[in-house]
Amino acid sequence: MAEVAAAARVCRATVSLALRDNPQIPEPTRRRIRQAAKKLGYTPNPLVSALMATRRRGRARFQATLGFLTGHGTRDGWRRASGAYAAFFDGARTRARSLGYNLVDFWLREPNISGDRLKGILRARGIDGLLLAPLPIENTVLPAFDWSGFSVIAAGYSVREPEFHRISHDYFHGMTMALTHCREKGYRRIGLFLDSRVSKVLSNLWHAAYLAEQRTTPGVELIEPLLATSWDDPAFGPWLREQRPDALICLDPWLLENIGRLPKRLPVVCLNADEAPRPMPGISRDFGIVGEAAAERLVSLLHHNERGVPLRPQTILVEGVWINDRLLKDKRKNALTLA
Repeated sequence: MAEVAAAARVCRATVSLALRDNPQIPEPTRRRIRQAAKKLGYTPNPLVSALMATRRRGRARFQATLGFLTGHGTRDGWRRASGAYAAFFDGARTRARSLGYNLVDFWLREPNISGDRLKGILRARGIDGLLLAPLPIENTVLPAFDWSGFSVIAAGYSVREPEFHRISHDYFHGMTMALTHCREKGYRRIGLFLDSRVSKVLSNLWHAAYLAEQRTTPGVELIEPLLATSWDDPAFGPWLREQRPDALICLDPWLLENIGRLPKRLPVVCLNADEAPRPMPGISRDFGIVGEAAAERLVSLLHHNERGVPLRPQTILVEGVWINDRLLKDKRKNALTLA
């Protein structure tokens, strides 16, 4: 770095900032320093980078701030929409702080604030890294914004345009795990009920895993899943009577219970069991862990100076865990008792 500084006629601190594309250094100076570094064959020493990261973690004060961009209909709509989003934010903030960063939320749809104005606000606060919160299923279109110069990670699959690096719960694995636990307890006619809008946002990964398992598992009885127009679709009752499932996998089963749609004797597996109002067997997506992984990946992008919309977006999947197994009755034991 000292050699690069000498070649570019600047100090080492300026080289350090320029190679991280810090806007405090004028663009012509950054360009001159990058050219000098390239000519000299400069590459960062990973051991030094690791040492500096460790030193930063040991300090009490924050070194920089990350932005958490939300796009619901109201400023705090993301918090009220799902406890999972708040858990994601809390997990990301906790991990960011351990890495020397603060995390502050900003509303993309703030009235009277254009994309250019918001970009200016972020720049003025020295924010170069952005986490994109999941968008509501009724509006997954991002407002116009210039993403160049920012490192960006999207949470989940709702942000489609532009395509950023993303962190997500592994939905395919989660469905496979739910089906496996049901099979182990003797269930053979396992039904799937999903809101088609949610399924579409998730790239139909739950649906795909369900169909794949049904068609590759010997000895199971095929059931046509119901992808409804909404969680309270009136087609649910007739579908239950026609398909006669001995177990049901779905989202938010408590909503069906509240309107008297869910038979009391039907075993239910919940795909978001950690958000249920009472203990239920199913999948914990643990969005706090997903948030931690998102903060780690975002800081990595910042350290490697990866800015703007990537040419080859990458997706990191975080597996969920099966919880409350004891609450799913074992059908085989019941059959033995009756025999």
